[in-house]
Amino acid sequence: MANRKLAWAFRRATTTLTAISTLSKPILLETLRRFITIWVRQALKTQLSQRVLARTHNTWDGDAASSEDISLQAGPGISATSAARGCAFGDFDNDGDIDVVVNTVNGPPQLLRCDSTSGNNWIKIKAIGTKSNRSGIGARLACVTNVPGESKPHRQIDEVRSGGSYISQNDLRVHFGLGKAEKVQLLEVRWPSGQADTIKDIAVNQCVYVKEGEGIVRTVQFPAAQRQTPVNKGN
Repeated sequence: MANRKLAWAFRRATTTLTAISTLSKPILLETLRRFITIWVRQALKTQLSQRVLARTHNTWDGDAASSEDISLQAGPGISATSAARGCAFGDFDNDGDIDVVVNTVNGPPQLLRCDSTSGNNWIKIKAIGTKSNRSGIGARLACVTNVPGESKPHRQIDEVRSGGSYISQNDLRVHFGLGKAEKVQLLEVRWPSGQADTIKDIAVNQCVYVKEGEGIVRTVQFPAAQRQTPVNKGN
C-alpha cells in the first residue's frame, strides 16, 4: 500500500513539473519548493503510519486511555520489511494466548509467537457438529463468567468461522480470554441445525471439545499453558 501511494505521488509530481515548466524562473522555484515540501511530508506520513504495527496495552492517565508505539522494539517479525498477503490467528503453541502466522510472498511463513505471562485465565472451545457440519462452522458460542470486581456477569459471544485473511485459515477453536474468572459459569452453543446446548461450571485454562447434542466429550490441558498459568478446577 505504501509503495502504491509513493508511486502515485511520483506520477503526480511528474505531471505537475510538466505543467509548471512554462512559468518564470522565480515562480517556478517557489512552486517547486512548496510542492517538494508537501510531497516529502506526505511520503514520510505514509511510511510512519505503516510502521505503527505493535502497541502496548492501554494505560490510564487520569480519565484518558493511552498506548505507546513499540513497533521498533518488537523485533524483525514486526519491524522488518516483508511482502505478505495474508495471516492466520490461533494458539500455535497451545500456551493459552493467540499467535499470528504471516503468509509471505515467495518465502516461508513467519510465526509471530505471543509468550504472554499475564496470569489471566482462558478457555478454548472445539465444536464438533453431527447434524451440522463436522467442523461446527457457523456455530454461535456465548461464554458467561463472573469476573472479580465486576457486579454483573461478563458475557462474550463468538462464532466458529471458516477462512479469514488471504489464503489463510484461522484456528477453528474458539478462544475466550477470561481475565481472573476462575471458571466458566455458562457456555451456550447454538448450532447451524438449530440445536442449542448449554453447559455449566467449566474449568478454565483448557480446550473443551463440545459435540452437538452431547455436550463436552473431551477436555485437553496443555503442558505449555500450565507453565504459564496453573489450571483452575471448576466446582
